[in-house]
Amino acid sequence: MKLAAMRFGDYVWPHNPKIFEASVTRKLAVVKIPFGRSVVTDLGENCRVFSGEGEFCGAGAYDAFKKLAAKFHEGGAEMLVHPVWGAARVYFTALTLREEPYADYVRYAFTFQEAE
Repeated sequence: MKLAAMRFGDYVWPHNPKIFEASVTRKLAVVKIPFGRSVVTDLGENCRVFSGEGEFCGAGAYDAFKKLAAKFHEGGAEMLVHPVWGAARVYFTALTLREEPYADYVRYAFTFQEAE
C-alpha cells in the first residue's frame, strides 16, 4: 500500500522523506539550594519537533529541492500533514542540503517546530 504524500501548506512532496521523526521534550527549572540539593519544577512539555531526511532523484532533482527551499524562505506557520501521524500547525525551522557528487541527486534534511 502506497502512503499519501506529505504536505506543508501548499507544498506536496513528490516522494515522501525516507526518515521522519517526531520528538517532544519536557522543560524543567532547576534551582540549586546552597549547601543542599536542588529544587526541580516541571514546567511542562515543549512544542513537538518534526525532523527527517529525504532525497530527490532524476532529471528534476535540483528543481524539486529549489521548490522546497522556496517554501522554507516564505516563513510563517502552516499545516504539516503526515500520511500516518496526522497534522500539526508548524514553522519550517531548518533545511539542510546534503548534496553528493551525483548527477540529478539531492539529499536534504528538514526540521519543523510545532506552533502551539
